[in-house]
Amino acid sequence: MDDEAEAFWQEVLSQTHRQFIDDVRAGRGDRLSDSSDIFPV
Repeated sequence: MDDEAEAFWQEVLSQTHRQFIDDVRAGRGDRLSDSSDIFPV
């Protein structure tokens, strides 16, 4: 895989991960702590 393709897929993965975290936070609301152990940055 060339560098351009790798960068593209890394960005897709990062966006998907951010969306997943946002969706989990929205769905669980106050039942979810803001601990960095759960969603490290």
